[in-house]
Parts: sequence; C-alpha cells; structure tokens
Amino acid sequence: MQIGLVWDSEYPWDVRVEKITHSFINAGHEVHLICRNRTAQVRYEFAEGLHIHRLPYAGKQIDNITSFPFFGNPVWLTSIQKVVKACRIEALIVRDIPMALAGICIGRLRQIPCYVDMAEPYPEMLAGYQVLQRKSVRKTILNWAVRNPWLAQSVEHLACKLASHVFPVSVDMQKNLIRKQVPSEKISVVHNTPLLSDFPAPMYDISESDPRYDRNVQLTVAYIGDLTEARGLPLVIEGMSRVKQLLLPIKMIIIGGGRYESRIRQLIQDWNLSDHIHCTGWVSHREAYARMSKADVGLIPHLQTAHNHLTVPNKIFDYMAGHLPVLSARLESLEEILEKTGSGLVFHEYTVESFVETLLQLRDPVVRFKLGQKGRIAFRSQYHWEQDFSTMHGIVTGRDVSTTQPLSGSA
Repeated sequence: MQIGLVWDSEYPWDVRVEKITHSFINAGHEVHLICRNRTAQVRYEFAEGLHIHRLPYAGKQIDNITSFPFFGNPVWLTSIQKVVKACRIEALIVRDIPMALAGICIGRLRQIPCYVDMAEPYPEMLAGYQVLQRKSVRKTILNWAVRNPWLAQSVEHLACKLASHVFPVSVDMQKNLIRKQVPSEKISVVHNTPLLSDFPAPMYDISESDPRYDRNVQLTVAYIGDLTEARGLPLVIEGMSRVKQLLLPIKMIIIGGGRYESRIRQLIQDWNLSDHIHCTGWVSHREAYARMSKADVGLIPHLQTAHNHLTVPNKIFDYMAGHLPVLSARLESLEEILEKTGSGLVFHEYTVESFVETLLQLRDPVVRFKLGQKGRIAFRSQYHWEQDFSTMHGIVTGRDVSTTQPLSGSA
C-alpha cells in the first residue's frame, strides 16, 4: 500500500513520525513523507526505506512565511497534491491539526481516505502557551493571528468531523473529543510508547539484590524531555535545594534541551545546585535512553494546565520501560495510568513540600523496586509501540499488523 504522511516541521527528526513511518515500512508498505524545509535540505531523499519529499526552500527572509503550516497555504497544498498524484498515494495521514484540513482537502480531491494523528490537544496547547510565555506586543499580535486557540478549536472540530479517523495520543484526549461531539467510532487512541526492541531485556531482569537498591547509596532522579515553561522544573529545582539542606544522597539529571534551557541553567546556578543537578542539554534519542537507564527514579513535574491534563508525555512509558518508578505531578491522564499499573507515585499538591515528601518515599529501595517492576510489566504487556501501532495499522489498511513483518525500527 502507498501511504503518505504530512508532517508540518523538518525531518529528521521527530520520534513519533519516525515510529509511524518505519513501522509502516517494516509492515511491507511504501511510505512517502511530506515535510517542511527551513534548513535548505535536498528536496527529495530516500533514507532507510523512507521517501522524503521536502517543501521548496524560499530563502531565510521569506521561508517562514511561504512554508508556514497553515491549511490554506498554497505551497503546502501544491506539494501534497503533487506527491499524492505522482506516487499514487492510497491513504494520507496528517500529523496534528494545523495541516489536517489541507490533507483532508487533497484526500477528497483524490478520493482517498485521510487520517489525523493528534499527538497534542492543539487548542489547549496554544491556550497554555499564551498564558505561560513572556508578553510583548509582537507576540500578542502573532498569537491573535496564527496561535489563536479559538480558531484552532474551530479547525479541530471541522477536521475531526471530516477525517476518516482520528488518532489521539491519550484516553483523556479521546474523552475530550467525544465531549466536543466527535463520534466515538471515529476515534482510536495511539499512545506515544517506545518500541519493545529499544528495551529488549527480559521482564524480570533486575533483582532486589542489585546494588542500586541499597538505601545508603546515591539516588538519582531523571527528567527526560524538552525544556519548556510548562514542564514545571523550577519547582523541582527549589525542591532539590531542600533535599540538599537535609544532606541526603539524592541528585538529579535533566536530559534534554529547548527554549527554556538557559532559564533552567540559571536557576540551578541561583540555587547553588551545580553539584546536585546536571543538565545535559540536547542529546540524541539513544543517548537519552542510555543516561536514563542509569537513574533510579523518572520525574514528570508538568504544570497543571488543561493541555497537560489531556496529553500523556511519552516519558512516562520510557520510564516504565526502563524499570524506573515514576514520580509525577497530579495530572488526570497520568494519574489514571499510574493507578492502573501501580508504577509510580503522585505528589498531590503542586508545592515544593509535597514534591519533597513524595520523593523521600522513594528512598526505600523495596518501594522503588516494586513500582519499577510493575511499570516494566505494564510496558511489556500493554504500553509498547508494537501494540499501539497495530491499532493504527489495522484502521488505515484494514489488516492486523500481527500478520505482517515484525518491527525492527530504531525509534
């Protein structure tokens, strides 16, 4: 089957785009990715079995306008139409709401189905972004024009109504779409889970006698992911200053980078925590996994926004796969998974005191081992990409992925 995927940013790289494209390829399909091209890369590339079609590059001065991911952008519409026609695409998948209507229009024109992959609750994400960002006249105008959550809400409603099927990333996003009157039969959850092949060790690979479970050795808390305002790291950094005052052998590693990285580094310096918190900056996906595997606790301190309540960050599944007990802020979508699997603890009040109190419970090596083991079991039995992809594959192709070639991707 000829499958097209529309991605509104550059490729490489995005973990979910890679998992989707390579999984379809490994299942025996030909996949064509249509993506943005702000860095003047080659227009067409064939890499690791994937056909990559990039938008024309218009130069630094105007490319941000000509390739802006807006469903009415003629550059995008023309590019999608050319690939769909020339490559005889039989099904389109559009990643996220901004380009959904463009894909749906081309799909209707070519009489092929168009599916929307919703990796984020887009209107809620834009609303949260406007609240958290630093205000300026330029940003206020920009938000009103192109980051308007009310406009996004209307686009989302129309796109979900017209799409052949919708793939939200969490059960809470699914419930939210149903509340918005999207028919439940058109919605299937596809979590952003890791591949089993990325964590190939046996289910019961760590014993309670492992040296890491000695109460007297250093405990390392890991955060993995982008560094943005909504991730809640300032509260954690202040909490680590309390831990330092208690003279406890607890340290932290922040694995990732982003627009908020300089602020995080400044906070670490302001609290005099350079000897207790290490920020790696951006690292490759594989290196991030390697660093995470050496930690003892996986942290999700995200702010309690509407966006964070609806989405499920893929780091929760990474922690579970890596046998790390999860320490999370109280977020509806995460709390449901943690209660179901018994794989972590929640600090119920979004305060430094609640965070530190809950963290100290994880000093007990037996508690950590049992939570980590339950998470590992849940990952291998349910929360892995092979399971989630089978849902998407079955709907897009009408076939069960278990009857196709086994996955061997590197996402």
